[in-house]
Amino acid sequence: MHAYRELVHRCIDCGRIRSRLSRYPAIARHFPESVLKSCSDQPPYYCHYMAWCLGTWLTEIYPENMERMLSAASLIDNWQQEFRQHQNSCDFSKYWSLLWQMQVADFFKTRGARLSWNPAGPDLSVEDLEGQFFVECYAYQKSYPIEEFIHEVLRCVDERIRVEHRAYLPFSLPKNGTTAGFLDELFQSFLKPGSVDQALQAAARCWPHLFPVPSGAENFFVYIEGPSDAYQPGVLPNYTGDPPSYLQDCISKAIGNKQDKNKLATHRPNLLAVNCLLSDEFFMAEQRQKELSERIPEPDLGSNLDAALFTSTGVDKPLSEVNICSRSEIHPVVAWLQRNGLIESEAARKTRETHSHTPDR
Repeated sequence: MHAYRELVHRCIDCGRIRSRLSRYPAIARHFPESVLKSCSDQPPYYCHYMAWCLGTWLTEIYPENMERMLSAASLIDNWQQEFRQHQNSCDFSKYWSLLWQMQVADFFKTRGARLSWNPAGPDLSVEDLEGQFFVECYAYQKSYPIEEFIHEVLRCVDERIRVEHRAYLPFSLPKNGTTAGFLDELFQSFLKPGSVDQALQAAARCWPHLFPVPSGAENFFVYIEGPSDAYQPGVLPNYTGDPPSYLQDCISKAIGNKQDKNKLATHRPNLLAVNCLLSDEFFMAEQRQKELSERIPEPDLGSNLDAALFTSTGVDKPLSEVNICSRSEIHPVVAWLQRNGLIESEAARKTRETHSHTPDR
């Protein structure tokens, strides 16, 4: 058992968990205490993702949203079979996967579509005036959940500790069987008595004060922030990568990761719904494209996908703004999005662009 287990457990307020379970019946029904305790001794995270959320969330916005989403998702056919894969997982990243599936379901259901969970294939079957289609939900993750876990644990130690990587550049942390050893070595600096106080004193004189990062990490920094007049430029790299190239790479990898999964090839027409909320770079690059009036790069959908939707929707926000790419405008989800006023048709877009470039007479 790793030494940092106690550091993780110190962050979780068990009284707060019990209070929230008493006030949010849908959460309590889906995540009883026995489930929440089941990962306490399981590396690399030493906690169930929902125990972490319920025990560390400082505002009621997030449990209120989770309560609403679970209540709504459970009314859709086949929920119990679909939920089973999420309930007992000790993977910290499952929180975002579960939430994203429920956000997508809410997106279609609140606009009148008929849904059912589809445990034997893509996550959702959707039917409406435009016909039936299948939706596979994917929360784009890479190393971002591990980074977020480190950030949240160290925020419990001291809110002046920063965890970051340079935007739009290759970034990775040790995964799978190597994650626990990496975290154990990384957190050693914060387990030694007096080490954080010494670092804070050093940061008061000159910051960023860097903590050692174990081997196996690429483009990853942990440091303490000090007062503005003690900032020392040049300690951290000040360069970034190329936003359009990052977008292209992110979209291509998301499509590649799901191309042969969940029987998409035999469930047509289908839609891959991707949420890149864990990547701050995706949101920044997406906003940059909008400001420059440039479209998100068109991806190669491969042989098994008919359409893909990309967004960076927050955990407490409903899905509303989407980027959609499809083999054809006759895909039912394209027609559905157009009918609901969420995207404009290609013909309407071309007409608008033509008018916007026509000089005044």
